[in-house]
Amino acid sequence: MQNVQLYIYVDDAEDVPVAHRIELFNDEKISVTSSIQNFNDIGKLFTDYSQSFTIPASKHNNAIFRHWYESSVGETNDVNPQNVDGAFDHRIKYYGFIEINTIPFRDGKFTMQKANKKNGFIESYTINFVGNLVQLKDKFKEDKLNQLQGLDELNFPYTVYNVINNGYNNIKFPLIGSDRRYEFLTGTSSDISTVTGAADFRELFPAVRVRKIFDYIESKYGLTFEGEFLNYTMFTELFLYCKNTEKFNFYGDAILVNFSSKDGGFTQMDLPTDTLTFSFQQEPEAFRYESWIKITPTSSVITYSVQIYDDGVLWNTFENLTGYQDLSYFSLYRADENLVSG
Repeated sequence: MQNVQLYIYVDDAEDVPVAHRIELFNDEKISVTSSIQNFNDIGKLFTDYSQSFTIPASKHNNAIFRHWYESSVGETNDVNPQNVDGAFDHRIKYYGFIEINTIPFRDGKFTMQKANKKNGFIESYTINFVGNLVQLKDKFKEDKLNQLQGLDELNFPYTVYNVINNGYNNIKFPLIGSDRRYEFLTGTSSDISTVTGAADFRELFPAVRVRKIFDYIESKYGLTFEGEFLNYTMFTELFLYCKNTEKFNFYGDAILVNFSSKDGGFTQMDLPTDTLTFSFQQEPEAFRYESWIKITPTSSVITYSVQIYDDGVLWNTFENLTGYQDLSYFSLYRADENLVSG
């Protein structure tokens, strides 16, 4: 006969955690399932879990799950800085473990789902168990790939040599056209074997080795991916195509605009530092402040961006501009005590 024992840690205020044994009904069945499924959706990668089961509301169990109904559980005060009366908080998971015939079986966490009443008194509790392996979706939350650590090592000189020769081990440039189809030996204008139809390296978007992305994920989240599949060529030579726009936009290094002259009455502009300073003194009943910049590029086909900084902090950005631009980047007005900014 298999005897199951459940233990839970609930004494957060104790220096040495104490595992409390949960009393069970004699005829209660506990089913623990191990499941790893649907690798295509990390939200469906599960760990050990149990179906819900009930435990008696005995004097011993009541002491473990004390004050579970108290709405102030988890709050602190001067008398009790840990929580109110060390009460059991049904909103969180508590560490514990399962033994079978006194032999350790699984480590994990217990949660209370509900308390069951009969004739106005609590008769039993419904709880369940989940393993310590956290779902990957819970661990990643809303993080994006660009938030991984170590991505700077993927930077490299963007030259025709590195693109054509795949000069960087973890970056490749698939021969995929952005705005035209690539053909070979067809004699058409799209034939990349001809001079006129040759692929321009600036048309190609990069792809990152997936194995390297997994390395960054392991580093940031303290994970270790294991399995023979990770050593297969179909995985080690798998690349993630990174294409976030129809065409590449190429920009040189940012250049500080050098203002060489100003209107005689425009005292807020300091030419030596190329800095515009706003100083709001006593405000009238109604006022309006505006600031804008007018740009006339040397060529109408040049694509450029404008960044405006406020005390060293990026204030506004205007991207993918061409030709003459009249950019209003700051406006503030008040009328009838209503303040509006834009």
